[in-house]
Amino acid sequence: SHNSTPNPKEETQSFLQNTLRYPPTISNGIISALLSNGIPPSSLLSMVKSLAGRYEVGEDGGLVALAASVKKELEEKEGKARVKIWCL
Repeated sequence: SHNSTPNPKEETQSFLQNTLRYPPTISNGIISALLSNGIPPSSLLSMVKSLAGRYEVGEDGGLVALAASVKKELEEKEGKARVKIWCL
């Protein structure tokens, strides 16, 4: 029997990208942030759903703030990568 059930991480990513319309980089960042805060992979999807709140009526449970901080962090990393230090 082949196992075609997506893993929790993939399920969560598809929920973030397809349902909530987050770009892949932000989706990955959100997942990494939750995992690094000790959320077990099996709880990822329910955690993201509870953070998303009643997104269909525009109520947020904290996911918007998390996504914003992930975005800021990514931009800072990109910024740092782009900064060249000139030694005179």
